[in-house]
Amino acid sequence: MTAGAAGTAGAAAAVVVLAGAGDDGAGGVGAHELDAVRVAGTLGLVIVVLVGADPAPHAARLGAAGAVLIESVQAGPVPVEEVRDGGVPTGGLPPWWSDVAGAALADAAVRHAASWVLAAATPETDEAAALAALRLDADLVVGAVSVHDGPVVTTRPAAGRWSVGTRPSGRPAVVTLLVGGAGPAPAPETAAEPAPVAVPVVLRTAAALPDRWAGVRVGSDQALDAAARPSLARATVVVGAGRGAIGHLDLVERLADLLAGAVGATRAVVDAGGVAGHLLVGQSGQQIAPRVYVAVGVSGALQHLAGVAASTTVVAVDVDPHAPVFGAASYGVVGDAGAVLRQAVDLLSAGR
Repeated sequence: MTAGAAGTAGAAAAVVVLAGAGDDGAGGVGAHELDAVRVAGTLGLVIVVLVGADPAPHAARLGAAGAVLIESVQAGPVPVEEVRDGGVPTGGLPPWWSDVAGAALADAAVRHAASWVLAAATPETDEAAALAALRLDADLVVGAVSVHDGPVVTTRPAAGRWSVGTRPSGRPAVVTLLVGGAGPAPAPETAAEPAPVAVPVVLRTAAALPDRWAGVRVGSDQALDAAARPSLARATVVVGAGRGAIGHLDLVERLADLLAGAVGATRAVVDAGGVAGHLLVGQSGQQIAPRVYVAVGVSGALQHLAGVAASTTVVAVDVDPHAPVFGAASYGVVGDAGAVLRQAVDLLSAGR
């Protein structure tokens, strides 16, 4: 532990938290990462490893969330050529971000003798956490819904009707948290913003990137979303489209926009070209934790339910009354996806 950190919290346990992925993988510090910092504050002294982002605009917010020290990690020279594909500029996190973040997390965990290494769960941070756990020879839990110093980490299996407590075999334990929607309830809009808190920042340079990145050309293979929707990782409402909604994806998007939510999809919809691949929800896609998940035309294949198991409330719409999705749903509507979507959109548009 650094002298400054030790002087602040004495013998308190150190908790290292990853930040820098931001919302929608755009970099910076996202709301779900601030939630992870708050969770870490219940476990001990919070040290934030901020990878790739300028700490100046974020330090005060991280301090207000509970950080007492920020280690700002910047990558050194990158032997990678960035290009444009299809007229779309490369943006967001560089593809080597997880490599840099994983090494920085492991390094910080060793220097601070951390008991926990936490990150808000996204595809990029899950990869970074796995790389850190490998370097540390530590236990790894991905997609936890809670963690407390028992030590017990709680996850939910595919059916989502029960919780599983995992006790790490040693320290540190590396955990990614589904805090996008299942975390603390948002503060009322009238509540004052937390007062900014000054927090010391230590600048560090990341180790050289692995040789596998030498000479790689990096581009983007997807256009930006037409609507400014929240990311699946932090949305409090997600409208998911299944095979039964393929002919009504415009209504799925309209419903999501009316609910200020995100759009997700099953493998059938992605494979049919209905939505981009980054919106896939399930074991082979993103695992999400919204407060409300609306499954439209989703039959309820196990691999899809595994991706929504941490949702607080599931509303299912399907024409088949025996569809497996109803077994995981809090509320169910048996009916044609298009008809139900049109009625919901009409009612919400009318302000009812």
